[in-house]
Amino acid sequence: KRTAAQAKAARDGLARLIYGQLFKWLIAGINLKLSKGATAAQGQFFGVLDIAGFESFEHNSLEQLFINLSNEHLQLHFNNHVFTMELEDYKADGIEVANITFPDNSDVVELLDSKGAVLQILDEEVSMPKATDQTFLSKVFKAHEGHCRLVVPKFSGTLKFGVRHFAGEVTYSCEGFLEKNVDKPPDEAVGML
Repeated sequence: KRTAAQAKAARDGLARLIYGQLFKWLIAGINLKLSKGATAAQGQFFGVLDIAGFESFEHNSLEQLFINLSNEHLQLHFNNHVFTMELEDYKADGIEVANITFPDNSDVVELLDSKGAVLQILDEEVSMPKATDQTFLSKVFKAHEGHCRLVVPKFSGTLKFGVRHFAGEVTYSCEGFLEKNVDKPPDEAVGML
């Protein structure tokens, strides 16, 4: 038997699994038609980039963290290609350019998505037998104490942390982070399908 929260998480995991597989099947079918038998490198292909954009709500959870992290990666890519690489090309061509500065968000990406980062800690915590959202959060605070982009709540005991993103500060509620990160459909899913 499952609790209502466990049943909801199982339902959501199964829905994500079905949606993901259906999406992959649909894109593969479209690309097969577009390529007319050629490989993807030789023929045309269809790709989809679905980014919701940077957002901050009254309640932000793991899904919102992923959306905002995607935007951080896009901003970092943009910074590297439009600013850094272009300025290097100008220098190589002997073109003098005024000292151009731009905000660097690589430290946000490192905080969230690198070795020892928030998401790696979350992945590791999921495999720990007695892990909770609180133990995850404690490990994040310990590992990244003093990081200029991490916002620690003024009052301890709350399951929240903040990130000073490129586009603004967001507070995330960690309630359910571990369960959402497992994203495992119920064992009965294979039989149902």
